[in-house]
Amino acid sequence: MQKDRFMLIMLLFILFIIGGIMLISFIKVEKKEITKSDSIKIKESFEKLNNQTNEANNRIYPYVSLENNNPYIYLNDEDVSRELQKENIIILLGDESDAYTRSLMPILTDVLNSLNISEVYYLNVNYIREELGFDDQDNVIVKKEGSRGYYAILNDLEDFLEPYYVKNNEGKLEDTKHKIIKSPTLIVKKNNNYFLHIGTINTQLSGYDKLTTREIEKITENLTNILSGIN
Repeated sequence: MQKDRFMLIMLLFILFIIGGIMLISFIKVEKKEITKSDSIKIKESFEKLNNQTNEANNRIYPYVSLENNNPYIYLNDEDVSRELQKENIIILLGDESDAYTRSLMPILTDVLNSLNISEVYYLNVNYIREELGFDDQDNVIVKKEGSRGYYAILNDLEDFLEPYYVKNNEGKLEDTKHKIIKSPTLIVKKNNNYFLHIGTINTQLSGYDKLTTREIEKITENLTNILSGIN
């Protein structure tokens, strides 16, 4: 009787171990499938504007080509606060229709691949940030509230951001006394220290202008410096 009981316990233990291994394998496969799905969606969202003209300025969007297994993963706006608690994380805040984001994307992707970085969160900041303007008396007003995730990021990065100026009703630039997160903004958090790359490079006066070889080299150097050691 004791032998039969022992054999039953051993059998249940073996089944428990096998079940645990199968569950872990399923979770890993499921995560890979989600990641791959995100990569393809992000690839498609950028590439669909290739060879298209921006009707606002009649200029052709900068060309972007991404691999199916690119490192970008969508970051849900509701998860931003949780992710920002990590000691090490990379988040790209951009906009597929923003020319500067599109100019930066190929360079950033090359740097990520060269450093074997396989996971970068991507969030379209255009949908979540607040919109500022002026009322009839030229007082700064918030025309559209930002999301909770946006304000969580803004709270963490406020000390790194420059004052934000907009044109008032007379066409003059005025300090809004607010700060905003521009696109693209690459957030690199290493050992709880923030490193940012905002825009492309100050010599590129328009995101639609083709970057020179020297400009690409400088951007690559800066991105490599802030991304090194994040693995």
